[in-house]
Amino acid sequence: MISLSNIEKTLGTFRLFIERLDIKPGEYLVILGPSGAGKSVLLLTVAGLFRPDAGEILFDGVNVTRLPPEKRDIGLVFQEANLFPHLNVMENIAFGKRYRRKGARQIDERIELLVDMLNIRHLLHRTTQGLSGGEKQRVALARALAIAPAILLVDEPLGLLDHNARDELRKELRRVHDELGTTNLHVTHNRNEAFMVADRIAILNEGRLAQVGSRDETFARPASEFVARFIGVENILEALAERDYSGKTFLKIGESHLPFPCEHRGNVRVCIRPEAISLHREIAAGMKPERVRIAGVVKSVEDRGAVVRVLVKCSPGDMVVLCGKQQFFASGVSCSSHVWLELDAAAIHVLPPSGSLSKRTLGDASVKKRADGAPCAKTIPAQSSFRKRSKKE
Repeated sequence: MISLSNIEKTLGTFRLFIERLDIKPGEYLVILGPSGAGKSVLLLTVAGLFRPDAGEILFDGVNVTRLPPEKRDIGLVFQEANLFPHLNVMENIAFGKRYRRKGARQIDERIELLVDMLNIRHLLHRTTQGLSGGEKQRVALARALAIAPAILLVDEPLGLLDHNARDELRKELRRVHDELGTTNLHVTHNRNEAFMVADRIAILNEGRLAQVGSRDETFARPASEFVARFIGVENILEALAERDYSGKTFLKIGESHLPFPCEHRGNVRVCIRPEAISLHREIAAGMKPERVRIAGVVKSVEDRGAVVRVLVKCSPGDMVVLCGKQQFFASGVSCSSHVWLELDAAAIHVLPPSGSLSKRTLGDASVKKRADGAPCAKTIPAQSSFRKRSKKE
């Protein structure tokens, strides 16, 4: 396990502070956040290229906070492939072998596995200058993985690629991870990229963790309005949470008043993903009590290829609906149409009040303490060897 506790790093006016973050062996964790959030600073601190001003980094219980990068058993892939121009593709991939004389044969066998896995065997004797962006990143990935690192660190690896190359390499990153079982720490600002490759997502904002959770949990239950907006939730509305005389809780959104389990009371903010809302020209008969119905008028219609984005003016506030194109045009809805919006209560998420983030929201913060309150850790200066091995190794 990679464990970060009370990590601080100040660069100019920017300050990174990570109270606690654990990454399980064999896990694919994505650090997601806007530009300037500190994602690369965090990754480079884990790599050893930045030394934290305070705190500890443990690899499998071994304190590596002050170890140089070459002793941390890591592989690095950056946004730019940074291949050696004086070496051909094969020589680039095998570069790390000279620094790991023991196990050179195993590295050769692993290179054979990787060039087939990444479909780059036909490139092995080519120079790097004529490679496409996607080919360069595949070679950089093979080079990083050739020495069989326990941890692979990737910093915006798809940022400079065109759409098709980005999609292909995104699939390869996940497939290679599943094949080899390496622990991956991946930095990106692209939420679609994060959702497609991650086991868990850690969202960073202004140097601090805003939320850590599984893909589904992060996208379905954002921990704050910042997280909700960053992951693309456009519908954030005012609502009223109430409890009746019998103790049952209700949520009022516009004119809808529905049973809803809610630990907060009074004015709250709720978020609703636009794809969870259905759009109707007429009132649907026999609506179930667990569904919300809101009247509105279409303000705009935007064709986005596979889907249509519809902006509807409603009493709770403007709401965005994403509809399948065929379904939308069959409905006869257009600008200025009077419509009804319907959604299940399960599609509604009540945002916690500001400052109420729980330990669960930020991941498991439990850690054994010494008598003086500091985390327990080995301090032997040796590289970590934990990894989830594949059957092929």
